[in-house]
Amino acid sequence: MELTLPPAATRAPLGLLLIKGNGNPDMQRRKLWLGADDVLHHAEPHVGRRASIELLLQPADLPYVLVPYSASAGFESPFLLTVLSDDRDEDGKPDFGLAPLRPATDWHILRMQIPWDKAASPPGSDSFRSGVQLKFTLARGQVPKGRVFAFLDTIGVATDARTTVGMQEGGAQYPAIGMGLAASAGGPEPLSALPASAHVQPAVARDGVSFGAELEAGPSHVLVPFLGEGEAAQLAAAGATPQIVVTLYSDLPLSLSDAFDDSVGAADCLDPCSCPICSADGKKRASPYFHVLGKMERLEAIMDHRIAYLNQALGAAR
Repeated sequence: MELTLPPAATRAPLGLLLIKGNGNPDMQRRKLWLGADDVLHHAEPHVGRRASIELLLQPADLPYVLVPYSASAGFESPFLLTVLSDDRDEDGKPDFGLAPLRPATDWHILRMQIPWDKAASPPGSDSFRSGVQLKFTLARGQVPKGRVFAFLDTIGVATDARTTVGMQEGGAQYPAIGMGLAASAGGPEPLSALPASAHVQPAVARDGVSFGAELEAGPSHVLVPFLGEGEAAQLAAAGATPQIVVTLYSDLPLSLSDAFDDSVGAADCLDPCSCPICSADGKKRASPYFHVLGKMERLEAIMDHRIAYLNQALGAAR
């Protein structure tokens, strides 16, 4: 199994991960969490244009999942993924199949990217209400509840040394992030505090945190990403500009109802729009151009990565 970037592509820390797939009913969905025995082989990331794995695999009821990746957040490039295998029966017929995950059978996904300074203060603080709160719903259907898995990731940390040759083991200094999920608590106003029944992932200094919950279809639920105590002041003092990416996966269709931002001077949504459609009936609606701005932010992150690499290469050449 070989992952290859084209000759013109920027060198990046590439890795390959081979893991056990899901069982039914999630066999055709992406793997979200790894159990203790799920990782079968891991080609650790190293800076270059090629990563490969060679190993023996046994027939299995569960699918094998091959995950090519880059350890640099925001890095994008065309790539070639090649899988070669022996012909066990020497009959000229492939002994395995290789297929990508399809959106039609994968989890339903909702993703948003927000600046770090839009995240809430820790639960219980006076300024908790002033941070971004994401209100979402699960579509009603044949089942009354759906599984939801929430992931919170930090990207754009300037101290991450994983793109530097020989420094892949160096740790990045991530801000402490956490999140709270208040089930059936979405109202017309942002929450001033999390209810006692909320699912809470305490803030930890990692690149990402996650949890799962079973939620009722129909009512609005509220997800609140928040920073650890004192993190906002430290990031501001350091001039840091990381982004927080919130991703929701569900086996039921889900949609974002509102994105409250109750900070001083902020509008009703993350990307305000005052046109008659977005502001009709006094409701708080996100701008239809938010996904365009999100794409621009991702492109900016890619360019930042490439500029950083060029600076490193020019510095080494001197």
